[in-house]
Amino acid sequence: MTSTIDDATTAEPGGISEAEWASRVECAAGHRLLDMYGLTDLVEGMVGVRVADEPDAFLVKSYGDFFDEVRASDLHKIRFDERPDVGRGRPLNYSSCNQIRDVLTARPDVNCVVHTHTDATAIVASLPEGLQPVEQHGFIVERHVTYVDFDVEIDDECMDRTVASLGDRQILLMRNHGMMVVGRSVGEAFFLARTLDVACRCQVDALPAADRLLQPSDDPETSARIIRDYATHPEHVEVFDGTLQWPGLLRMLDRHCPDFRD
Repeated sequence: MTSTIDDATTAEPGGISEAEWASRVECAAGHRLLDMYGLTDLVEGMVGVRVADEPDAFLVKSYGDFFDEVRASDLHKIRFDERPDVGRGRPLNYSSCNQIRDVLTARPDVNCVVHTHTDATAIVASLPEGLQPVEQHGFIVERHVTYVDFDVEIDDECMDRTVASLGDRQILLMRNHGMMVVGRSVGEAFFLARTLDVACRCQVDALPAADRLLQPSDDPETSARIIRDYATHPEHVEVFDGTLQWPGLLRMLDRHCPDFRD
């Protein structure tokens, strides 16, 4: 790897806390999983993770690194009150840093921010009707989804509008662009991002037959209730927040690319 990290976040023994290292490992795992499931766009996009024992700091990859290269020791630690364009060896996407900082500041319940661009999410975000749940993946994420219009100017006003549009939801479909997903953990954010992408791919694949798709019920109100109840059923709480899947996902990474922990 060619990227470097600043002196304050060196991964040498004793250089960082055990809690921060755990956050680094999970952040690196999030990058690898997004790549493994085809949810990345070359060097674009990001996974930002709040540092476990420093709630006013987050971890982010170098802008030029691909997601399948990211290791725990490669991540940069950025503090909320810090200018991310200052310091040695920090080739960062500054708009992504600002986006992560603003979301984590506004949402103390959020510890991970994922922003990426996939074909299916960009297309569904650009449809006037947005996400239309046609199967269970859509049922899972529909209640979390909201929207924001695309803005080519990535300035403070754009960031404010992004955070306001997200509100208290967990999924922001960005018109003509892609998706932002937030979670209480890396596992939850990854689970929702992957589930959203599947839901969008199903919808896009079904577009030629959209007028013939069956709904859970002939009554729209009943359909809405069924979809809502499916995602909020008490037995589904840990199934749909990534808690159940995360240990297995880490085991899969340990089999295929254990260097994410380095």
